[in-house]
Amino acid sequence: MERETTGTAVLGFGIAGAWTAYELARHGEPVTVIDRSDGVASSLTNQKWKHSGLLYSRRDLAAKMWSAYTGMLPIERGHLQRVGARFLSTGEQTLQERDSEWSEWGIPYKPIGAASVPAHSPLGRPACSGGFLTPDSVMDFPALLADLRRECAEYGARLLMPATIRGLVRDGDRVTGVIYSAGGEEKLLCSRHCIVAMGAWTGQLLQEIGIALPVRNWKSHVLTVRGELVSHITAWLDDTRLTLVPYKQTTLIADTRRVLVEDGSDRSPDHDAVAALKADLFTCFPALPPKDLEIIGVHGCIKTEVCTASSRNQDMAVFDEAFLGVRGLTAIFPGKGSLGYALAQDAAARVIWANAWQEGGNAIARSFPVRAGHFSAQEYPVPVGLQQEQGMASPVPQ
Repeated sequence: MERETTGTAVLGFGIAGAWTAYELARHGEPVTVIDRSDGVASSLTNQKWKHSGLLYSRRDLAAKMWSAYTGMLPIERGHLQRVGARFLSTGEQTLQERDSEWSEWGIPYKPIGAASVPAHSPLGRPACSGGFLTPDSVMDFPALLADLRRECAEYGARLLMPATIRGLVRDGDRVTGVIYSAGGEEKLLCSRHCIVAMGAWTGQLLQEIGIALPVRNWKSHVLTVRGELVSHITAWLDDTRLTLVPYKQTTLIADTRRVLVEDGSDRSPDHDAVAALKADLFTCFPALPPKDLEIIGVHGCIKTEVCTASSRNQDMAVFDEAFLGVRGLTAIFPGKGSLGYALAQDAAARVIWANAWQEGGNAIARSFPVRAGHFSAQEYPVPVGLQQEQGMASPVPQ
């Protein structure tokens, strides 16, 4: 078997792996990326949403989301589309509770009445008592990944795409490399460190070398409808959390229903969940004629979260050497694509310091993380309606 070497092997090039490879490569770390490039990463199949944090009930998670939103690098900011969203509710109590809660979070929003919510053809006017304008925006994740791929190559990263990962190589308490196949040949890539960013396949890969992770795979569903039925992200704060995202002449429709799956490749639609999703859509838009809804696709989207049988966690997670009990190995999960770069900074920092320690401290003097290149707080995109609202607190934390 042919033998190759690298500094850090990054397995997977979804949003987590791409940002991590980028962050390592731009700090001078020798990086090799291995990815199947089959187009089924959750970054490519999700709802294309850059979250502000307001959709989530946990204040600490919302704060991370908002920090990631205001701290976007220019390469990410350039792929924002349709800045601003409408969060709606049918219940006055829900609106009052959210208004009271959010007022202390430091994330900008603006209450709006039902009459201010526009009607779009063919949906008609939504069923709601009112809502809020928020900074949530459409993010073109596929285009961002393409740019990150080019940036990684320019920084000297080696990109093996498409290639199939066959397994990790473990020698006692250390992972020393990965076996992969490309072009009909199997090869051994030896590395000082291996970062596994394979989403739903990460748990299975680590199980093969005797490591169990506290993660679960959940399948949600996305309907793709022809035409942009709404001008901006439109989401309901009620139980079903129906969401509509306009994206490149289509509308991506989803809700919070999810099905626990063992197989990370299981993207087959659950017919009951899809039927319930359609029913939610007609409930939220009672004037919508069924014949005017042209569904051009439906797919399952797999998301891996750190959780137990009775709870879920949509936060990012880094399982490092200390947690895994194995040197030279890190497993990462973004929780949400919006946290991809924050996750990468954390993971890359740990790997660089671990490698520096292994080298006897010769590289510890490197400054990390480097924040240069972030646009200033005053430049971040906020809907004009929010910027001009009289008496509203500054949308950028001072």
